[in-house]
Amino acid sequence: MKILGNKNNIFSLILFVMMVVIMFGCNSDDNNMKNIQNGKYNSIQQSEGDLLNGVSRAICYSGFRTGQHPDRGEGAVNPSYEETLEDLQILARNSNFSLIRLYDSGENSQLVLKVIDENNIDIKVMLGIWLKAEFSNHEKCWWLNEPIPAEVLQENTERNINEIETGIKLAKKYSTIIASVAVGNEALVEWNDHMVEVETVIAYVNKVKKEIGQPV
Repeated sequence: MKILGNKNNIFSLILFVMMVVIMFGCNSDDNNMKNIQNGKYNSIQQSEGDLLNGVSRAICYSGFRTGQHPDRGEGAVNPSYEETLEDLQILARNSNFSLIRLYDSGENSQLVLKVIDENNIDIKVMLGIWLKAEFSNHEKCWWLNEPIPAEVLQENTERNINEIETGIKLAKKYSTIIASVAVGNEALVEWNDHMVEVETVIAYVNKVKKEIGQPV
């Protein structure tokens, strides 16, 4: 086509396509909002009793800033108490999120709970219990180039047990803050690098359920 030989025409065509996509997207959003307002989607909405802590808005939170990171095998660089307090005060005062999810029960998550508790911040938490690999999924996980050594898997199993015990202790200590506990994160999906057997995950979940009062 002749239009493809002219750079100005190509740019105009791209711009036109973008405008059409934006227009259709806006119309779609408007229609969805009208349907919600008219009650068309009421049949698929959860009742308040089905919602965790009675809220429908939640957000995952870690708080890591530039130069900070979780443990990558050489130790973590975690946010400070003051940085965590600043984040949580912003969430509590200037957002619609009164429920946050933490992915593990490690040092950073413990600090978040401590800050919420000591400063009476109006935020509830879904606490995570992170499970590391208990068998090597190198054949299905594309970024694992070789099997995970047996000694590492054994260390992971011991570490998982400690993580579970820590999560239980935190759920009991901060029972008015922790609304629920999630055992594992993507530990059963076939492509991940921290796979755990289904039966083991079930056993871990049952152990936590027996020890705490919150939903698991």
